[in-house]
Amino acid sequence: MKEDIKARINEAEVCRSMGLYDESLDIYKKIIPSLPKKDVEILKTIKSKISKVEQEAAKVEKTEPNQVSAEEISKFKETIMVEDESSTALLDSAAAFSDMGLHKEAAAEYKKLIFEDFPVENIFPQYAKTILKLYSPTKAVKHIESLVDDQRLDKKKRARIKFYFGKEMDRRDHKDQALDLYKTAAKLEPDDAEIKKRLDAIQANLSSGSKYDYLLRQEKVTTDQLQKAFALSKKMKKSVEFVLTSQYQISKEDIGKSFSAYYGCSFRSYDDTIATPTELLGKLKKAFLLNEGWVPLSWDKDGVEVLVDDPRDLNKTDNIKTLLNTSKINFSVAVKEDIEEYIKRFYDTDRFAESATTTDGLDDFDLIPDVSFEEEEEVEDGIDEDDESSSKVVKLVDQCIIAAYRKTASDIHIEPSPITKATNIRFRLDGVCQEYIKVPNSMARGILS
Repeated sequence: MKEDIKARINEAEVCRSMGLYDESLDIYKKIIPSLPKKDVEILKTIKSKISKVEQEAAKVEKTEPNQVSAEEISKFKETIMVEDESSTALLDSAAAFSDMGLHKEAAAEYKKLIFEDFPVENIFPQYAKTILKLYSPTKAVKHIESLVDDQRLDKKKRARIKFYFGKEMDRRDHKDQALDLYKTAAKLEPDDAEIKKRLDAIQANLSSGSKYDYLLRQEKVTTDQLQKAFALSKKMKKSVEFVLTSQYQISKEDIGKSFSAYYGCSFRSYDDTIATPTELLGKLKKAFLLNEGWVPLSWDKDGVEVLVDDPRDLNKTDNIKTLLNTSKINFSVAVKEDIEEYIKRFYDTDRFAESATTTDGLDDFDLIPDVSFEEEEEVEDGIDEDDESSSKVVKLVDQCIIAAYRKTASDIHIEPSPITKATNIRFRLDGVCQEYIKVPNSMARGILS
């Protein structure tokens, strides 16, 4: 722990030496909550360093760059701001202001070029460097966002501005801000190969750890807190994310950023305005979806949007594609409790109950097993014989055979368990058994017959 604190202090000092006072203060202030109570001396040292950084920052704010007086700045502006408003003249003017340390004036000239018919790549990275001289990384991103919101800019130019500023943030190792900029640029210009390549590269880099990496990097949570959250989640029978939000006041927005960076897809919180997708639910059972941790949300020409707790679970995503009988699925990630909230609302509405009795859903959903996972009472042997011929069992067996065929499984394993009171159906794929579905033990004899 002490080595980590020492490294963070060194990082803060490096920022201070470079004149990045906001960043230095931010690092110091984030160290304090993680200090053990007994480390009083280290706390005093950090507070002393914070005081020095604040004093240095105050001195810089009182003095204009390069000690240039207001009168000298005015004369310099008159000299450099000639009547020629051509792109070349503006670029030269911006460069001259920048060399003099007049970054605010330089930024204003670069901004004029943005609205000219002038290639964005010729303005960056100079413009990005100027903005980062004026603002902290977070404020700089907000500045760019407000610039891009100007409707005078076409979609392509807005995308390129975000992309080039993202590259500068990426170069400075501000990976999270760079990722957000690349993502929004890709939404504006989805066919831009250069943007897509950069986005894929940074996502691969950020997703190599765990889904909580963003929270750890941003010091929203410590490893110790994360371990305690894991233990508490098991006791409460809740997700780790539920514990983080309820016990450690981690915002859902920050959890979303962490999940989105790790899984490489969008994050969704619960939204009670989303209508029940009755045409997608078809004969999917409520208990089945609760057990599996996913739910279809909507569909359009681009495919079906499915909310899932783990988009990296290939077995789960393959099963979803099989059940929905389509490969055009857009996965979004969500926390377990939000998925459950959607499922409960979708199935508890009167409108769904009414529509479920009048429609069989889409043709593609006809193979979905009509299985209930609710706890069942023990039944007599005579009832099992009825189950063997029931349409429910026949339909489930057909579904399993078709799914196994589509997955090119070599074997189907039927494994009843007296402990869990559930029968596990698994497929052997490439020599490895993978879980497909669980059904009540009362159906086991009918399936095996």
